[in-house]
Amino acid sequence: MKLFNLCALFLIAHSSFGATSPSAQTFAGTWRLSLSPDLKVAAQKLGVPEPTAEVVLKDDGSFSSTQSSASGVFGCRGQFEVHDNYLVLNADKEFPVQKTRTLKADVESPNAIVIDGMRYVRGGNFSVEGSWTLQRGDSEEKSIRFEFRKNGTFVFSGPGYGSAGKYTCDGGSFTLIWTEVDGEKVEEGSMRKTIQLGPDGFQVDTYRYARKG
Repeated sequence: MKLFNLCALFLIAHSSFGATSPSAQTFAGTWRLSLSPDLKVAAQKLGVPEPTAEVVLKDDGSFSSTQSSASGVFGCRGQFEVHDNYLVLNADKEFPVQKTRTLKADVESPNAIVIDGMRYVRGGNFSVEGSWTLQRGDSEEKSIRFEFRKNGTFVFSGPGYGSAGKYTCDGGSFTLIWTEVDGEKVEEGSMRKTIQLGPDGFQVDTYRYARKG
């Protein structure tokens, strides 16, 4: 089973635009790999980080791609072409994983495309500021929570434990950078984790958090 495939982007079917042909502006934005539950479980069983991938499409028809897996972090740049039913990415050099200079994206829905069996969705712009509590099924555990502050710092607390640090947001994801764990200082930057944020919350490892009810 493949855990990681490089690069992708979004395509909307020609019928969505009527007589107007899609343009680079139609697809401008950030697109991120959306892992299926099976691939997440497979990564956990193998003891490797979940793969991530991001493609940024720009109004001028250029793109950049960044992806990470257990074997490292890879990136490339290039230009993309817009067609009625698909997009074509032409890398300046080559896509590091596929070892090819050209990739084609096919549409799955107005908000997702599939390349080589891997699904990508448009990144959203969500704010994490405020309180987020642990969710167990339909229950909220108010004693286990994240507090994200306007000044870019966060505090995580639970019964008898806690941590603190800084956070940064980028489109539909945010990155936690710990400075303290259970009262002990840690070297800033040595503990960090990037988390995908969706409209209904976010997940840290196997734990799901939602805005405080």
